[in-house]
Amino acid sequence: LAKAALTEATKLNNNSVGAYLNLGVTLTGLGDFNGLVEGLKRANDLKRDWDIGLYELGFAYKQLKDYRNAAQTFKRVTELNKTLPEAFFEWGFAENAIGNKDAAKAALKKLKEFKTPNAKRLVEGLDLAIKGAVIDEGKRQLDNKIINKIPKLPY
Repeated sequence: LAKAALTEATKLNNNSVGAYLNLGVTLTGLGDFNGLVEGLKRANDLKRDWDIGLYELGFAYKQLKDYRNAAQTFKRVTELNKTLPEAFFEWGFAENAIGNKDAAKAALKKLKEFKTPNAKRLVEGLDLAIKGAVIDEGKRQLDNKIINKIPKLPY
């Protein structure tokens, strides 16, 4: 229902950036990443260098395993908005996926500048990926670190 309404909204107003972004978010929920790419490209045509729209576009490329375009898109997001640790993680992840270790390490270096708990977890995950760990293994290791920090209750 939302997809139909937002598709109609983009037809009624072909210049509505918000309609394209909302349609894209809806398509993400439906797993239609090809449609998401097309909608977000149109949103970017309407509102150049919009970090939010570009981040979503990078996400769509990543879901399609188009890591080259994902890397380029996430790198642009980091140039536009230097306050999003997630964008630096995604940029590094995509660069690593296409074998560009130097760029992945550059993203990791910038990611390390963030001092939030979430950024710390992202640093650990990207570092593991660059070292060749499978992401699922990296998640398991991070989960184990967290579990090991929980105090044991004396039963």
